[in-house]
Amino acid sequence: MSPWRKRLIWLLVPVLLVVVDQWTKALVRETIDQYDRIEVIEGFFRINHVQNKGAAFGLFSDLADGERELLLSTLGGIALMLVVFYSLRLPPHEWLSQLGLHMIFAGAIGNLVDRFTIGWVTDFLEFYWQQFRWPAFNVADSCIVLGVCLLLIDTFRPHRKRQADRAAEGAEEAGLSVSADKEIFEEREGSDVS
Repeated sequence: MSPWRKRLIWLLVPVLLVVVDQWTKALVRETIDQYDRIEVIEGFFRINHVQNKGAAFGLFSDLADGERELLLSTLGGIALMLVVFYSLRLPPHEWLSQLGLHMIFAGAIGNLVDRFTIGWVTDFLEFYWQQFRWPAFNVADSCIVLGVCLLLIDTFRPHRKRQADRAAEGAEEAGLSVSADKEIFEEREGSDVS
């Protein structure tokens, strides 16, 4: 399969996630009045319909209407360009980073769609325990957070191991045997540690 075909397959991730995000937000807007709450797990989790005009956790919500939309749209656009740029620079088989980047992309798109269509972001997932309350969020926010976590996990994977994985995958695609090369790499890796 060509690298561009693999990249097109990766686009299914944000398409699916944006559809789920927009569907859940529309469902909440249609069925739950603003600030109404539905207890799902008593004392821990509830659906709480909130209209968030700011960024995550209500950041920038105190700015004037025109300034806030301009700032958040600009920041969202810059984030999208960076994600696309970085994703295109990575090989499609770097699945952990690609998944993380495509989840961030989906989250940014999901919240930008809200800003452009209704003027605010619909948040509705709320976790709490006694006096502690985590600010309400949505599927798009979850995608962004999980995407960043996946990127961090991939960043802290041992660099040499990642290079060996890339070399092995490239050799396998070329139809070459790499088992002997992997054994040599693992022996060197062991001697570098001791």
